[in-house]
Amino acid sequence: MPLLGKTKKEVVSQFRCAEILEAARDVFASKGFENATVDDIAEQAGVAKGTLYLYYRSKREMFVAALRQGFEELAAESEHRIARAATARDKVRAFVEARMDFSDRNRHFYRLYYTEYSNVLTSPVRVGKEFQDLYEAQATLLERTLLQGMQSGEVRELNPGAAARLIYDMTRGAIAQRILGWSRRPAREDADFVFDILWRGIGCDQN
Repeated sequence: MPLLGKTKKEVVSQFRCAEILEAARDVFASKGFENATVDDIAEQAGVAKGTLYLYYRSKREMFVAALRQGFEELAAESEHRIARAATARDKVRAFVEARMDFSDRNRHFYRLYYTEYSNVLTSPVRVGKEFQDLYEAQATLLERTLLQGMQSGEVRELNPGAAARLIYDMTRGAIAQRILGWSRRPAREDADFVFDILWRGIGCDQN
């Protein structure tokens, strides 16, 4: 019988994929892409090696899917917090804080991303297709927030698309510093620091 529009088989498949990708993230983060094996992932997930190949054709495909799963979780959390915030100022802060908090709770995912991503995903065209939609969705969300802020007088006149990508990239850079051990401050302190710099550049109210 369908469950929320899905068959039982589809629901089971979705849960199985989630379990496999969670195991893959743990294995890749602890061993690195080159040293991790499909056998390691199967053991961590508690399934037969052949079962993995029913869902993913290769170790690389599992790696990309594991990264994408993490990005999707992060995007959902960012969108939820932004939706709850009332003003443009609060929405920009919510975006920064959501990503800082997520990075602290999911350090294995970020370590996987920053240490292995550039070494494994060597095809820029393919990588763009695999992740560009998520990046654009987040950038568009920020762009709408800035446009609303300009209309309400909170945000000064600027190019909202360029500013949205700057906010995205500055936040990502601050997270990288934390993951690489260059900052040992609490996540909220780094979030406040990044937000303060950003808002001084885009906000009309500097108090």
